[in-house]
Amino acid sequence: MNKYAEHIKNLMMIEGAKVADGFDDAIIGYTKNSNSEYVIVYSASKIIDILIDVDGMIEEEAWQYFDFNIEGAYVGPRTPIFVFEEKRYTSFADDSKQQELPLSEEPDMWLHHCIKEQSDMAIGKGEPCNWCGEEEK
Repeated sequence: MNKYAEHIKNLMMIEGAKVADGFDDAIIGYTKNSNSEYVIVYSASKIIDILIDVDGMIEEEAWQYFDFNIEGAYVGPRTPIFVFEEKRYTSFADDSKQQELPLSEEPDMWLHHCIKEQSDMAIGKGEPCNWCGEEEK
């Protein structure tokens, strides 16, 4: 566990907050939830990096695992909050056509909103979506 995560987890106000086991290095802070209780805040992209690096998942698998098993898991009123840092964006005029390609630090990737999976995913340039088959436009 990094020193910052250790510091956050040891704060008196965090006592009783739920944690996402194995993802201490993805802790980026804390905040109050809708019940005015302090909760731990995690970086979704750092969790994905951990799933890829430690568990050997590919990015698509990591996002699916995160969506269902981590972000989708309610563990009580002090469930952690997950922040999605936007490094890229896509604009949809009619829910089916990609209007703008992502702003990205990774020029070899494109952002795709998969209608079948109902989620956004980064895909290598020239590669189709594994779920719906759509290719970069």
